[in-house]
Amino acid sequence: MGIWARIWPVLALTTLLGAVLAIPLAWAAVSFLRDRIRYRCSYDGSFICADGNGYALAVLALGFCVGVLLLATAAAAAILSDRPPLATRVTAGMGIACVVFTVGASIVADSGRNPASLIPDDTWSSVMAKPALILAAAGVALALVVVSPPRFPRRVGLWVAFLLALAATGVELTLAFGTVPVLFAVVIALSTVRTPVEPIPVTSASAR
Repeated sequence: MGIWARIWPVLALTTLLGAVLAIPLAWAAVSFLRDRIRYRCSYDGSFICADGNGYALAVLALGFCVGVLLLATAAAAAILSDRPPLATRVTAGMGIACVVFTVGASIVADSGRNPASLIPDDTWSSVMAKPALILAAAGVALALVVVSPPRFPRRVGLWVAFLLALAATGVELTLAFGTVPVLFAVVIALSTVRTPVEPIPVTSASAR
């Protein structure tokens, strides 16, 4: 089967998945930016934030990045389907990229605030300290999968990363716009893992 014949069905399914998740992930992104990080908000005894339309551009940018990450992960798995060990490493690496994207997006949103808004300085840390640490641990587990020797129990490392990403989502549900791509990458990586087949020793009797 040619490369394109492998890629197109996977990309079509991933696009369909992205379309299904678009609305809930967009809701999560708006809630994260407005209600948690207080992006485009000011403080005067109470928080005053832009309406939903004021977050359209930021949500579109996040949605574009999420779409690229999902499609790139799916395409990598399809292209490398005949080389499972490499496919596992690459898709685990995409999981790391999703972790970096999630934490990085929160930092960018927090750093772009107008100092005159009087938003408390500890806003980011109060929201992101725990999930960022959990996602960092998931990134370490994925990094071990990427650089591990063939005998390393990659399924274990991937399951650890999956559970940690799920835990980060539970701690901060509005981070789903970033943790869902992490979970997607880990699931794809798990699907590429193959159990090495031990060679059957040839005995003298079978040799005869």
